[in-house]
Amino acid sequence: MPNRPTPITNDRLLDAAEEVVLSRGADALTLDSVAAAASVSKGGLLHHYPSKERLLGAMVCRIVTDWRQDFEHVRAAQPAGPGRTVRTMIAHCMVRPELWDDHLRRRSQVLFAATIADSALCQPLRNCFADFASDLAGDGLMPGTAETIQAVIDGLWFQWIFGLVPMTETRLDLIRARVMDLLTHGAAGQVVPPVVFVDGHGEAAAGRAANVAGAGLCGGGGVAGGVAGGKGGTIERSL
Repeated sequence: MPNRPTPITNDRLLDAAEEVVLSRGADALTLDSVAAAASVSKGGLLHHYPSKERLLGAMVCRIVTDWRQDFEHVRAAQPAGPGRTVRTMIAHCMVRPELWDDHLRRRSQVLFAATIADSALCQPLRNCFADFASDLAGDGLMPGTAETIQAVIDGLWFQWIFGLVPMTETRLDLIRARVMDLLTHGAAGQVVPPVVFVDGHGEAAAGRAANVAGAGLCGGGGVAGGVAGGKGGTIERSL
């Protein structure tokens, strides 16, 4: 009995598109180059993504959607109370250096390359950060506390993506300790529930790209927040 051909899935095509962007840059991404990288016909690719713009939009949308799902998974483990969104950021982004892995770095670099090539592709990320700003504003902390902690984590992300400063466990522990001090101070005498660290950062739903047709579908519905991704779901420890 002959072997069945490998199905053409959205994830397979988007993985190939990411590889093209990483290896050759966003300007080199064409429908022909992605079809070749995915080992599919151009017609098969066009059935899913009829233009380069739709393909780039879906690629960005998938990355942002995965971040949103991972963040919400970690948020679900955090007790209600002051600073819940900030505590989610800490648990999501400041756990262990090994979770800041090569896969995550590559996807972050893809996101930067794609949005630089077409600034309109930054809209899903803007939507995400707008949701995030709204959540932080209602986080029950002194004004500026949540925003300062967000800026610290975003700065760590930037440094790590471009290899500006090594991400070591000692460095991460020191920064996290100061961030926890700021969180406690920003609560202004309120009792802050513990930060619950999760083993991994959630697992994106199977076939997550099936409903991603373009960047316009990424807006709304939660926050991405931070950078970490992975597998798992059991509570590991709390601070």
